[in-house]
Amino acid sequence: MYYATLNQKQGELRALKKLLEFGTNVNQFVPNLIINDSTQENLDTIRKSYSEYILLDVRNLDSNEIDNLEELLEQPNNEEFDIVYPIEYLLENSIQEKKKYVRISRSVVNPFFIQWLQTNIENLPMTVILDFEYIDSVSDDIISRFIPIVELLNDREIVIMSGAVPQSVPVSSEEDYQFNRIEKDLFKKIKELAPHHSKLQFGDYSSVSPILATGGRAIVQIKYTLDKTYWFVRNGLRRGNYDFVAVCQQITNSNSFDESFCWGDEYIKSVVDENTNKGNPSVWTSIGVNRHTAVCLSEL
Repeated sequence: MYYATLNQKQGELRALKKLLEFGTNVNQFVPNLIINDSTQENLDTIRKSYSEYILLDVRNLDSNEIDNLEELLEQPNNEEFDIVYPIEYLLENSIQEKKKYVRISRSVVNPFFIQWLQTNIENLPMTVILDFEYIDSVSDDIISRFIPIVELLNDREIVIMSGAVPQSVPVSSEEDYQFNRIEKDLFKKIKELAPHHSKLQFGDYSSVSPILATGGRAIVQIKYTLDKTYWFVRNGLRRGNYDFVAVCQQITNSNSFDESFCWGDEYIKSVVDENTNKGNPSVWTSIGVNRHTAVCLSEL
């Protein structure tokens, strides 16, 4: 399985919708959508974009909102949703019914937490997301903090979640940029060190940074996922007579490009064929997320 943690934004929802419209096989795909709203209207909005099974990450909701969401998910029309609870919620609330998914973030992992986990392991769901959050390397320190948890969760499905896409890159907006898909390196390292019977699944934050952006000018770019690297193909700030066609043309010249592979590649080809600037930063995000999802699914 491939798990992708995504923010509930227009670009990400469009990317999910286009997976289904294009016919990408999503049988091994589980989106984990970070939501900020626990209403039925919001669930309906999500369902309009993606009709398959989806997880709702409630890290940004309070206890009352989570209670409301739980009630909504008891209704037959919401059966394709499940909640991913922060471990803090299980720690702070008296839970009567066992949950299906829990997320353990890097910020809570310390010796005291591991002691608590040893005592309360039976209360955890059968699927645990270990969220390393943003990573820029696979350090021994971060590995050593999580391996004891992996060893404790030996009969559960463990999703190794991380995101290597930075909020900004150290080059000008006109320069392309490549860096390794460190999430894959992290997963490989954890797999090497984990007990041989561990049930490990790969997860990431797609081609979007786990660190939320705080404004700034939009850049004419596509964050294009390759086998081993992220390739940011860029052409300056989005202003005046910007040139998105040149970005797409450069990608179509790559050996990794295939317009029949996914909707993202198909869209890129249409920009080149029509020789016109199409879309906006939200659509360009959709292209990257859609392509990234297709690549990750092809690697399973």
